[in-house]
Amino acid sequence: MIRVYTTNDAHAAVLAEATQSKGYESQTHTTLDGTELAAAIEDLSVLVFDLTAAAFSTDRVVTVLDTLDSERVPPVLYLLGSPADIEVITQSGSIINQDYAFVPLEAARIAARLEVLKLLGARRKLTMETAITDRLTGLYNRKYFLRRLEEEMYRCVRYGYRVSVLLADVDFDAPGHELTEAAGTVVVKRIADFFKDRLRKSDIVARFKWDDFALLLPDIATEDGLAVALDVKRKLERLPVKAEGLEIAVRAAIGHVCLPAEGLATAVEVAAALEECAFLAKRELSGIVTYEPESGVAQPA
Repeated sequence: MIRVYTTNDAHAAVLAEATQSKGYESQTHTTLDGTELAAAIEDLSVLVFDLTAAAFSTDRVVTVLDTLDSERVPPVLYLLGSPADIEVITQSGSIINQDYAFVPLEAARIAARLEVLKLLGARRKLTMETAITDRLTGLYNRKYFLRRLEEEMYRCVRYGYRVSVLLADVDFDAPGHELTEAAGTVVVKRIADFFKDRLRKSDIVARFKWDDFALLLPDIATEDGLAVALDVKRKLERLPVKAEGLEIAVRAAIGHVCLPAEGLATAVEVAAALEECAFLAKRELSGIVTYEPESGVAQPA
C-alpha cells in the first residue's frame, strides 16, 4: 500500500494515475495523524508527503516521522516546490530511503520513482528482519531491543509519557525427568508464541537470553506495568506445555522498570536494573520486583 498525504486535488490525481499505472494500491489522506500512521505503518510500502501543501509543513512531517521507529518507516517520496527545499528535508538524520520530486508533477516520472522506492523498501525490510530477529523464536533479538529501548527513553522524556519495561526470567522443568536440548527448544518456542499472542501491536518483545524475555510497553506507567507483569506471570505459569511426551512446569520471575527513572540514563543501565530485579524476584513470594528510583535499588512489588 502506498499512502499519499496531500490536500492538492491536482497532485492527488497525478499520484493516483501513477500508482494505477503500476498496479499499486494507494490511499490519499488530507490530515496527518501520527498515532494512526504508527498503527498502519507495517502495511505501507511507500509514503508520499506533499510539502507544498500548508497542512504538511516540513517540521510537522519530520516531527511525526521522528516519533516512529526508524526501522519501520518505509521509503518516503517528498513533493517539493523548489530546490531550496532539498536542504530542509535532508537535515533530519532519522529520514532514510528518501526521494523527492518537484511540482508540477508528471505521472510517468512519479510512477518510476515509486517503483524504485517500493523495491528498495522490500529489500530493506527483508534485510532488517534478518538482522533484528531471533532465528529460533522469530521475536526481536537483544541488540534490537536495546536500541528500541534507547529510542523510547528519549521519546518518553521528550513527549512526557511513561514506559514500562519488563524482564521475564523463565524457568521450566519436568519433575522427575531431565529435559533434553530439543525439549528445551520446544518450550522456548511455545513461550515465544505466548508473548506474540498477548501483546499490543505497539509493544516490543525480545528474546533477551536463552530463557529470558524482555518486554517494552510504551505509554504504560508503573501501576499498569505491574498489572501486566502479574498477568504475564500468572498466564505463563498456567501455560499448557508438552515436550517429548512430558508435561512441562513453567515458572517466571519478573523484573520491572518504569521510565523515565532516576539513575538510569542508558539502555544498558536499564537492562542491568531489570536483571537485578528479575534475580531478586526469584526470592519473593510475588515473583515480581520493581525498580525504585528514590533508593536506586530494586524493591519487591
